[in-house]
Amino acid sequence: MLRSNASLVFLVWVSLTGTSLSGQTIWARALNGETSQPVFGALAYLLDADGATVRRMFTDEQGRALFGTFEATRHRVRVEMLGMATETTELFDAHPGVIVRQELRLHSRPILLEGLDVAASERCRIRPQEGLAAQVWEEARKALVAAEFTDRERAYRYETMLYERDIDRDTRVITREEQSRRRGRMRTAWRSRRPEELVENGFAQSSGNETLYFAPDAGVLLSDIFLDSHCMRIERAGDNEETVGLIGLAFEPRGRRGGGIDITGTLWLDPSTAELRWFEYRYAHLDPDISSDYIGGRVDFRRMPRGTWIVPEWWIRVPVIAWGRGLDGSMQQVLVGFRQSGGRVINVEDDMGRSMSLGRSATIVGVVRDSLASSPLPGVRVEIMGGTQQVFTNAEGRFRIIGLMTGIYRVRFVDPRLEPWKLTPEPITVEVHGGEVTQVILRMPSMTELLLAARRAAVPTLRR
Repeated sequence: MLRSNASLVFLVWVSLTGTSLSGQTIWARALNGETSQPVFGALAYLLDADGATVRRMFTDEQGRALFGTFEATRHRVRVEMLGMATETTELFDAHPGVIVRQELRLHSRPILLEGLDVAASERCRIRPQEGLAAQVWEEARKALVAAEFTDRERAYRYETMLYERDIDRDTRVITREEQSRRRGRMRTAWRSRRPEELVENGFAQSSGNETLYFAPDAGVLLSDIFLDSHCMRIERAGDNEETVGLIGLAFEPRGRRGGGIDITGTLWLDPSTAELRWFEYRYAHLDPDISSDYIGGRVDFRRMPRGTWIVPEWWIRVPVIAWGRGLDGSMQQVLVGFRQSGGRVINVEDDMGRSMSLGRSATIVGVVRDSLASSPLPGVRVEIMGGTQQVFTNAEGRFRIIGLMTGIYRVRFVDPRLEPWKLTPEPITVEVHGGEVTQVILRMPSMTELLLAARRAAVPTLRR
């Protein structure tokens, strides 16, 4: 009875995939070598006799991957999973009308940090073949391949918030921000150029009177030309709270091809799960007049419940420059600020319409009060300076601004009684973080302060 039910389930599964049993059919199954439990979300490859990839897919809840309808008869199956050693079968034959079953048992291979030789790990190597750097790169590579595959397959329907903001030179305050939303079954919001073009001509290229900066995607980092021209080494987490407990794999260019602008960066992984959390990058060989560690970007990764990978958040920051005269009277470029473009996935829907919310937007809540009696002020407009959001206080003087990206904003309020006199209280600076609610109190300046401000043609300072 059990065997009959299992056969029925398998036949239904084959029918749903649309695969004809009259062609070659290969049924691969990945199991945990220690527990014999199915490995869900592993990436399974069907390879030809020469090792080229014919098909690839993620294993399902039962650890299965079904391949069918192909021409060659001799194949291998390879399965790779985070934190586990990759397994590959021997060559086997597949014939029309015959189901070939291949079972692969994957064994755990955690990233071991004990006994790490820091001096040896800091050596930068092209395509490291052994040691910790090689092991960390192998785990990062698995995640990058899975993310690229998920992206190409357009496996999800996304709701994405895109933004562009201007930031001051100290990267402390956002002076302008515009937001837009996109919905649909789409790929990532940016497309990097071909790896060959970027490595040969640079990751920043002149176009007329402006410079275009390009962000590397997974395909670039995985390309042969990038791996052959950049070395890798282990990066220590240091004192950065965000990287505590993580292990970094830094990459940097070896030499300078064509004199172009290149990139350096770090991939950060969780050694306990072998999951790639994000990679960050900076631009190398920029003009010294505008060079800054703030110029670069970041791409985050997240593993979804069914084993696929997505990019939930990304950004790129480029310099805003002006021209001025140097001490010798010549015209020179001057760094005056930064422009940052990026986005965040707010919601993800799978093929069944099931929603997987990823929203981690920031919120500012607060109250506007009178300076003397501390009574609430209703009907006062509160706005983000440089942005498009503005709200009005309710009868209790309270307000809420939602959907903000992580950053530092300037918030101010405008009382309709002061507008005819062109008196606007000075904004306060508020730092917000995704997924958090930040509370503020805005107070109306006293009449004396307003009169003094009018005389000085200045704006009084608000108190938090």
